[in-house]
Amino acid sequence: TQADQQLDRLRAGERRRAWVSVGAGFEHDTNVVLRGRGVTLPSDISDEADQRGVWTANGGLELWKSDVATLGAMASYRGTTHVDLEEFNAHFPSVTVWLDGLVADRTRARLRYDFGYAWLDTDPFVTTQNALASIAHGWQAGTTEIYGGSHYDEYFFESDDVQGGTVPADCLGATLCGPAGIDESRERNRDGWGASAGLSHTVPIPTDATPIGAASLRGGYRYAHYDSEGREYTHDTHEALLGLAAELPLDVGLDATGVFAYKPYRHSSTFPDPNELTPVPYMLSGKRRRERVWHVATSLSRPISELVSVAARWRYTDHDSNTDVFDYAQHVLGVYVTLGLGREL
Repeated sequence: TQADQQLDRLRAGERRRAWVSVGAGFEHDTNVVLRGRGVTLPSDISDEADQRGVWTANGGLELWKSDVATLGAMASYRGTTHVDLEEFNAHFPSVTVWLDGLVADRTRARLRYDFGYAWLDTDPFVTTQNALASIAHGWQAGTTEIYGGSHYDEYFFESDDVQGGTVPADCLGATLCGPAGIDESRERNRDGWGASAGLSHTVPIPTDATPIGAASLRGGYRYAHYDSEGREYTHDTHEALLGLAAELPLDVGLDATGVFAYKPYRHSSTFPDPNELTPVPYMLSGKRRRERVWHVATSLSRPISELVSVAARWRYTDHDSNTDVFDYAQHVLGVYVTLGLGREL
């Protein structure tokens, strides 16, 4: 029903919209540094867990609108301020432009481009660019969307090259000594491009079939490939998603999502087992890096007035890897307040 209403608005050629929102929240993160199993924290990092303030802003405008198409632009910002781990304070502004319109009676197409630039503390961290094309069709049994795109990431930091050797004498004076012939700085270069494609389907649940009000189920599959300049991060991703959105009593909105991803990497890792770090050259596993990632996110939100809403969110990630430094778990629990305003021009 909501999809039909949106299509009717496009067909009617309503006036252009503009909106702006700002928000603030507070989160507890059990693993800010994404500390892997058995990995010792650096001496200048006090703990892996911390609390942080979260700041968000978003503004958008429909630049041009016809009876069947809309061109728009949006700017967003997300920043964090940690209580103790100040070196992980982040700033991430981004801009988005899109072209959206009807290509058939119940079919909508969209082209979208995003650019983002992130700082970690005061140091540039990464730029990311993403281009996405999608087409969605409404059926009596829900809405199906097919999408595909590409992105490019450029990181502004380098890993150190580890002193290498073949016998203990090669490692004299070194606090860490790896195999000979490997340039870790080159192999761990994360810059690269990726491509992805997938589909999703959303099914509305009739209100008379559930005691909690309007609800919908969504599921999907996505395949992605990332080709990094260094061999460490080149991999494929197979991802399955299942989600539920529902209206609960007292005007509370529920959104719950579960994702499972399998990531086979093209090469073995250049990172050693932390238990094997000794004054002699450490050995590397000959097995290709493999990761299985479980991610669960839930959100409860409620409007306080026409302009103000509050939300509580919990996210859990189990990043199961056969390379210890990438094997970790993380819980993030937060509360947020958002002030939003939209108008027609």
